[in-house]
Amino acid sequence: MSEMRTRRRNKGSQLLANPLLVGALLGALLGLFGAYLYQRRAQEQADAPPLSAAKAVKLGFGVLSLLRQIANLARI
Repeated sequence: MSEMRTRRRNKGSQLLANPLLVGALLGALLGLFGAYLYQRRAQEQADAPPLSAAKAVKLGFGVLSLLRQIANLARI
């Protein structure tokens, strides 16, 4: 019986140790929070223009830069 508990405990710690799972959860939470902040700011500024293509490209490059920095953490 105690062997079964040990296996369950190890399985739970393996799930948290999986960087893909942790990254997916953090990415989803940060994306949701970012969308909330964007929506709230857009509601505050009723006359604000919609997201332009130039701003979207700038944002995309910022995200790529952040991902590159995260990838470089493995080298340290």
